[in-house]
Amino acid sequence: MQRMIEDMLHLIRVRHLGGIPTRVHDLSARAIEEALARHPGRRIDLKTRGGGHGAWDGGRLMPVLSNLLGNALAHSPPDSKVAVGIDETDNARISIRIHNVGAIPEALVPIIFEPFRRANGDAPSASEGLGLGLFIVRELVHAHGGVVTVASSPDQGTTFTVVLPRTPTARHVQAGDRDRLPGGAPIPFGWRVALDPTYSALSRSSSGRRGRLRGNTAG
Repeated sequence: MQRMIEDMLHLIRVRHLGGIPTRVHDLSARAIEEALARHPGRRIDLKTRGGGHGAWDGGRLMPVLSNLLGNALAHSPPDSKVAVGIDETDNARISIRIHNVGAIPEALVPIIFEPFRRANGDAPSASEGLGLGLFIVRELVHAHGGVVTVASSPDQGTTFTVVLPRTPTARHVQAGDRDRLPGGAPIPFGWRVALDPTYSALSRSSSGRRGRLRGNTAG
């Protein structure tokens, strides 16, 4: 259940995106450290070129890196390495590539970023979350004005590539979208409170008004 809630909270955060000066090299190093703590004995190689500076929301890029690294480690042989490469495509963009041994089933590649899918094609279980990881990756990357793609084959392995503009363009979110899950279902109120203090303040204000109203009615 905790994983499910975390998946949904990451999805809600897409609607609260902001950007500040950030160094993607530092984020990647931190994400790698956390991934290795969860997968002791594994190896992740990081190669960078350029300074890695841009205006991004570091708190929203971390789930992108964490999800992609987690997938790479989970769907590759335990004695293989995962390779991370960061390159400055040009003055306006930066690319992040995460490669692992092993292939995604061919039929799954075109729909791998859709909600409720898993990289191995299995249905998500309650302990693993909702199968929203790669969908959240795509949404967070799109929210930064970037793109994420995947190439996979038995011979070449699997590579996810994220390309981000150094200064992200805000994605338009229609009114009401921030309060809905994929498919249009409303987000549970308690999850919104956990994410957004304005909901919490609104809740307290509304509760106070209701209490005063009940008190007035009783008196």
